[in-house]
Amino acid sequence: MCAMLGGLSVMTGCGTLPKPLWRGGSVELTPRYTDAFDMRYGLFIHWVGCSPTQNSGLRHSNGASIGTRRIDEYADSIDVEKVADEMVALGFEYVLITDFHGFGTMLHPSVASDLWRGRGYASKRDLIGEMVAALRKRGIGFVLFTHPVAGHTYTKEDQEKLGWNDPTDNYKRWNDFINDIYAELAERYGNEMMGMGFDREFGLSGNEDFQGKLDLGRLRETILSKAPNLQLYALAGPNETCEFGHREVWRANWHSPWMTKDENDYDVETWPAYRRVVSVVLPNHWATITPPKEGMTHLNAEQLYRYTVLQAATATEGPGSAWAASPYADGSWEKGVREVFADVAAYMKDVRTSLTRVYPSTSYPTPEGAMLSKLPHGIVATKATDGSAEYIHVLNPPAGNRLSLPLPEDGKVFASATLLANGKAVGLVQKPDGLELILDDKDSWDKLNTVIALGVDSDTIPRRNLALHQKVTASDGMYIAKLPANSDVGRIRLTDGQKHVTGRPEKWATGNLGWSSARRETNGSQWVSVHLADEHTVGEVRLYPRSDAGHEGSGLPIDLRADVSLNGRTWQTVASRNGLPQSSETLVLTFDPARARYVRVVGTELRPAPQDGLFSMQFVELEVFSPR
Repeated sequence: MCAMLGGLSVMTGCGTLPKPLWRGGSVELTPRYTDAFDMRYGLFIHWVGCSPTQNSGLRHSNGASIGTRRIDEYADSIDVEKVADEMVALGFEYVLITDFHGFGTMLHPSVASDLWRGRGYASKRDLIGEMVAALRKRGIGFVLFTHPVAGHTYTKEDQEKLGWNDPTDNYKRWNDFINDIYAELAERYGNEMMGMGFDREFGLSGNEDFQGKLDLGRLRETILSKAPNLQLYALAGPNETCEFGHREVWRANWHSPWMTKDENDYDVETWPAYRRVVSVVLPNHWATITPPKEGMTHLNAEQLYRYTVLQAATATEGPGSAWAASPYADGSWEKGVREVFADVAAYMKDVRTSLTRVYPSTSYPTPEGAMLSKLPHGIVATKATDGSAEYIHVLNPPAGNRLSLPLPEDGKVFASATLLANGKAVGLVQKPDGLELILDDKDSWDKLNTVIALGVDSDTIPRRNLALHQKVTASDGMYIAKLPANSDVGRIRLTDGQKHVTGRPEKWATGNLGWSSARRETNGSQWVSVHLADEHTVGEVRLYPRSDAGHEGSGLPIDLRADVSLNGRTWQTVASRNGLPQSSETLVLTFDPARARYVRVVGTELRPAPQDGLFSMQFVELEVFSPR
């Protein structure tokens, strides 16, 4: 086993663990909306402050309990530099940390909390601010995880004061409180971190304890008015507030299909992969409620690593994995936890290029619901963000030294094949119906994982799509209504790089139908816009209609136009098409070069659906390119 030590650079018998890079360098840069789509490996830390009347249950590394009325003592005890060094030493690309969670306590000063609740619920030390700064300095992304409907954990006095049980004007007093808290959070930290996450189900499940408690549209507007680049994650996402989903797994039976597994079924070979980020609890609990010597881990390093690879190849809607385990205040861990993470870091060392700063493959995509035990061809794949390389992770090796694969789905042609760990050449035979990868007689498949790097022929590297993973807005609010978490449509799917309709491999899983406006009884204009983040010269928009049987071209407008803008308010029309037939063929709009930060497609005459006569506009994918 390769032991891993604290610090920015880790020397062991296995070599040096590469230092993470934040957007290409270990410097403090303003996070962008596109951050995290290429992050595959993260950690979920659950620290909870102590309220004046309720014990958080957390412990120090000596086993001592952290009692009530000690939020400042607990906040002051956390060694920020040591914890941040641990994140680097163990190879995490990003970290989620809780705040404003249990009992509504905060590990930072809060004027809003003091005004609404009185003192004692927020620490004097700005622990969250220090952690954001320490992680950014080390090139590690940060997401704040919060709980806007935790009122059920508040005292009866606070529930009365804050309007938790008062439905007047749709729980106006509770929403006023929540929006003041989140306006402060977003203004203070929102422009220095990648995203903000939300616990619970936002009142969308029908549970009476939470039903109707939040004005989701107002909350989103409040947050993004202070920090427009933030990614918003929800365990109940996507919804009217959050376009990013977050799957939380407390015990194995929290995997999908929900509660069908035994809670102790930790055979990762039968765990499903998800389009969204997934957080699985590795030790006894999310938080440090267990004394160190009584600690335990549910998975060994090989299991954690294999599932991380599977998730890295599947998650198209944000990061890959965020394993849930919390260090103690002094940066130490429960028994067994650090050893597992250290071994995973060692497994990653020689193939890290294929697991960090990469996207799921479009040559050999892995569908949601895939399992390690049932992988077609025994592989999953990731790709370089610039399209120059595909990384084939051979998780279930063939019997001989030849691996047969079908043709890549995105039409790429490969110019080279090498073992990523040592650079040795791998035989590459490309045929009309597929390709073969052949190991040298002196080589063998690694017992854990072999990664083959396929260099892409430069003539088949896709052009840079300026809209990829960029923020989408539309005329029809956030989503079509209160969509379930496994909806097949959503804004995030319009720019996720997936150009073709895919069905659901399982009932609980999501397919991909891209984005759709609301379906209405009357015709009318609809629009959808992509924020390119930076100013670019653009000259082409590509629209991908539905292509699934019986729905070919469904939602493609009869008349449409493309507009560009530098500020999102003043628009210039650059292309238009009228009288379009219903077709699943890609629609290419080319136009004279124009400078743009926003690109908008407007359907001015919509097409009724043959099934029910309702009108809508729908695309599976939208791409934007510079002129050829």
